[in-house]
Amino acid sequence: LICGNKAKSFEEGKALLLENINNGKGLKKLKEFVKAQFGDASFVDDANKFPKAKHIVEVKSTQSGIISKINAEEFGLIAMELGAGRETKESIIDLSVGIVLNKKRGEEVKEGDILAYIHSNDESNIEKAKNDII
Repeated sequence: LICGNKAKSFEEGKALLLENINNGKGLKKLKEFVKAQFGDASFVDDANKFPKAKHIVEVKSTQSGIISKINAEEFGLIAMELGAGRETKESIIDLSVGIVLNKKRGEEVKEGDILAYIHSNDESNIEKAKNDII
């Protein structure tokens, strides 16, 4: 927003973003983006339309501490192994699988806290994904 001369400061930009989220303009614009890419904008209003994985598994912290970093490439590769991405151009993407992160970088965690949720349709790849995340 600052680079586009819509706001003069971070605070002004944040206020503008929050205003557009609260007044519905942000959601309207998201639907326009989806339609422009020939997508079904009704999914924006109803997340239950998205396919669901057979297995949703919690990944719990094995120790207390602070999340110092999250390696996006590693998580992308783990998600790909679950079927969320292509290993080759012939690979089929499973839109119901992936990883939902429950913690952010810099956040404090206690042993047993849920770090992430693995969404998988194949029980055989869940343990490896859990170990790779931890």
